Amino acid sequence: MKTAGLSLDQAPPLWVPTVFFAMVPLACAVAGGLLLVHGAEPLNGPRTPASTALTHVGTLGIVTAAMLGAMYQLVPVAAGARVPAPRLAGAVAAAYALGAGTLIVGLATARPSAIGVGGALLAIATAVFAGPVGWALLQAPGRGPTVVGMRTAAAALAAVAVLGIVLAASRAGTIPPPPDWSAARQAHFGLALLVWVGGLVAAVSWTVVPMFYVAAEVPAKLRTAIAAGHVTSLIALPTVAFGAPHPGLLLAAAAPAIVASWGLHPAATLVSLKRRRRKRADPSLRAWQGAMTTALCLPLLGAAALVWPDPRLAVAIVWIAVWGWAALVIHGMLGRIVPFLVWFHRFSQRLGEPGVPSMKAMFPDRRLRTGLIAHGVTLVLGLLAIGTGWDLAGRAAGLGLLVTGLWLGAALGGVLRRR
Repeated sequence: MKTAGLSLDQAPPLWVPTVFFAMVPLACAVAGGLLLVHGAEPLNGPRTPASTALTHVGTLGIVTAAMLGAMYQLVPVAAGARVPAPRLAGAVAAAYALGAGTLIVGLATARPSAIGVGGALLAIATAVFAGPVGWALLQAPGRGPTVVGMRTAAAALAAVAVLGIVLAASRAGTIPPPPDWSAARQAHFGLALLVWVGGLVAAVSWTVVPMFYVAAEVPAKLRTAIAAGHVTSLIALPTVAFGAPHPGLLLAAAAPAIVASWGLHPAATLVSLKRRRRKRADPSLRAWQGAMTTALCLPLLGAAALVWPDPRLAVAIVWIAVWGWAALVIHGMLGRIVPFLVWFHRFSQRLGEPGVPSMKAMFPDRRLRTGLIAHGVTLVLGLLAIGTGWDLAGRAAGLGLLVTGLWLGAALGGVLRRR
């Protein structure tokens, strides 16, 4: 079965992507629990144990977990290359969840042994994921922008994992620290957000935005420029971090990906959505528009942080990048992709028979809209806590994260139970 150039007949079993998608609401609830316990402390400044733990709950538990599931689904469907041994995804999910949880506990409690064990488990999960998925991407017959973007993102994930393992192992005392700890940490963070997340968000958007919203495709030259920005920073950031670790050079190395992920791509996506042929706006489309708008604010905040070195600006950048950009896209797309996958796997062969639900009936717009409203309110409450340092605002943001996670989890559970 082919739809809009997608090879749906090569799709993996339903459980493969959804076991990773299921981690997203759980991680939202964990992040909410951290803020409910600690108040505004994790949002008061970077590099405290609670702040570092909260950041990794967002980047590992919410963003990367969803993106691993998306890669398992999109590589065979959009790139046309079947991922070998799909059942290994179960081992990847188990090692990933256990590793991320152990690492986050270690970071929150400043226990080097837990950080080392968590890093080792994540290394195993990444290796078992990267082998089959990387092989499939290399063998993929497609050469379009989505395939190129996924290859770049996969390479960035490998680089992020290697840097993360080095940092975790050195924190645990297993290996000597890198020559410049700060530069390695900044390269790790920059590759994670700008190239791994930014590259995959762009690659996915070039397939799903035209398909789901009947929107115009981003011009080929602009897609090439975005991909070139990601590739340039993918090469430059590790080179600078370990070869010439200077703050100015690190910023220059990250600049192409900043322009690509938080400038060209969101602007192009907003224009594409504005010119869509289907004018009805559903909640998932609003999520894309909101996420792309917040992405455009991030370079401005970065410039302000260079002029006015207030630690709250650095925390605000991370909060907006994770919760207001990447997680907002993920939240909106889970409301479209999970019903589509359930309908395709369980109901597509019974089309026209009595009792076959529509995708909209499985995940109604009002349910997704309520979750996204909670998501947006939480974003604002977090920014209020960052700006004021009020514990009450921090705990309110934690409650918002908890409510958003529980609501999303209940909605996804309802869809997955449909048979």
